[in-house]
Amino acid sequence: MSSQTATDHHPERTYAAVLAAMAVAAAAGFWMSLTSPEMPGTEALTLEDGVDAVAIMLFGVLGIALVARDRAAGLGRALVLMASMIALDYFLGGLADAIAGGHENPPTAAQILNIASESAFIVAFFLLALSPLFLFPTGHLPSRRWRWAAGAGITGCAVSVVAVLLMPGPVDEDVPAWGDNPIGLDAAPGLIDALEVVGMVLLIGGVVSGLAAFVTRWVRYRGPRRRQLAWFTTGVVVQVTGLATDTSGDSVTVEVLVALAIFGTMLFGIGWPLLGPLGSRAEAADRVTFATSETEPAPLSSTVDGPTLAT
Repeated sequence: MSSQTATDHHPERTYAAVLAAMAVAAAAGFWMSLTSPEMPGTEALTLEDGVDAVAIMLFGVLGIALVARDRAAGLGRALVLMASMIALDYFLGGLADAIAGGHENPPTAAQILNIASESAFIVAFFLLALSPLFLFPTGHLPSRRWRWAAGAGITGCAVSVVAVLLMPGPVDEDVPAWGDNPIGLDAAPGLIDALEVVGMVLLIGGVVSGLAAFVTRWVRYRGPRRRQLAWFTTGVVVQVTGLATDTSGDSVTVEVLVALAIFGTMLFGIGWPLLGPLGSRAEAADRVTFATSETEPAPLSSTVDGPTLAT
């Protein structure tokens, strides 16, 4: 068997190698940020930031497991990409801090790296917020008709990244010492503002569409697939509640515990129903339904998530 064929049959190996490289890059970036002189006005990294970084990288590990088991593989690939983008965020941010050396109005390279770091974070946030809503628990969109909704979210993410890269004014509004964006389009601030608004509207529309996709599945699913959604809902509720909780001013211990609750519950809410016994039962039910639909086609089978929803 050729190496190409082996790679095609085991894509998780490629994803694992990429994620491992990105994890090393994230650790290097985190170390550079910790050891570089602080830019005036910058908040120092804490234990919570380290916990956040490790937890998000674990989403990538979960994604590799999903691909390896062929359980919601589309979602697995999205989670690997999300973790890689967070790693890129830490690496670029750390490199920017190292080059800046704590000096106000740092070199252009440091400013551009800082902006690129923020752009990587936007992509990661988009993937974390939308991919589970659209792709859980099958790894596919509910139907082809939902492509426009997912496309709107992807477009919103792309437009938001362009707006961040080209926005004139401060590199970081919270830390003026970073200076002004060297690649900002000062001649067209109105255009960039419009792009920012369009990107935000499309992203919000994507979230609303993702929630609609989730509700559609909840209404149509029965049996194991419905129970998978129930586990996932628990994780989402805890995550949203945790993100809405203001822990500023609290001790580092409280912040770490909240972070563990947010990410741990979401990891469990995705991983357990897909990789545990419930995932096996859902796969078995799908196979039975598919076999039935081959002889007695169900109306919903060709429109929503294949035969899964005909059960």
